[in-house]
Amino acid sequence: MKSNADIPSFDLVMVDDDADDRYLLGEAIKSLRLNIHIKMFENGLELVAYLKMTKKLPDIVFLDLNMPLMNGFECLKELRGNSDYADICIVIFSTSANEKDIEETFILGANVYLIKPEDFNELKQLLNKVVLFNNHYQVRHADRQTFVMRLGAKY
Repeated sequence: MKSNADIPSFDLVMVDDDADDRYLLGEAIKSLRLNIHIKMFENGLELVAYLKMTKKLPDIVFLDLNMPLMNGFECLKELRGNSDYADICIVIFSTSANEKDIEETFILGANVYLIKPEDFNELKQLLNKVVLFNNHYQVRHADRQTFVMRLGAKY
């Protein structure tokens, strides 16, 4: 059996104004039994303020699109406009399956687009893929074919 020292450590940030979605994502991540440290914020302004003051940037940011104060599009644009944040894997985590939203976030530089599943087990499987294949999604020029993550897709 592997010890926590054998499991890679990840720093993950979740940005979503919906407390239920933050809770479910946190529970799904905890259930993966990986060495993941989670911070949660309600909007993009909180995330940007945190990134400016922290010494250790997160490996992965899960970013909802529809939030008050600074929405996901604005936040993504802000992050990708700052070279200090170039190595952060940004996962759009949204209920929207709108092609316009998907295309816009792809163009703005997100690494993955994940449509929030309704099933908790599906959520765990998708999160496991994102976390375990984090290095794959660090590519600055993402492949449109692998941008939208779905269960059953080969990554």
